[in-house]
This record gives sequence, C-alpha cells and structure tokens, in this order.
Amino acid sequence: MKRNGVEIPQSQEYFWTKEWQERIKASEEDLAKGDYKTFKTKEDALAHLDSLKDGER
Repeated sequence: MKRNGVEIPQSQEYFWTKEWQERIKASEEDLAKGDYKTFKTKEDALAHLDSLKDGER
C-alpha cells in the first residue's frame, strides 16, 4: 500500500482505514477542546482505566 507516494508497511495499513482515520480525527478534536485527563502517576492512570470498566466516567 502506498500513501502519498510512501510505501506503508503491511503491519501499519490498518491505520489508514476509514475507521481508524475517524478515531484519530475524534482524538485530535478532543485534544484541541481540552477534553482529556492527565495523571500524576501510572497507578492513577490505571485506576482510572479500571473505573471505566465499571461504567464510571
């Protein structure tokens, strides 16, 4: 696969699918709006991820 004349390794082709490009765009929009969380420690980040499994936000 080529993208803008650059050969893309097969293992990275998923990134250029419509689904992934939509996800990247949404992420960039969230960052621009300041809609993200920061954590002081990796333990805090992991605890937050665990809370998302339980349906908390």
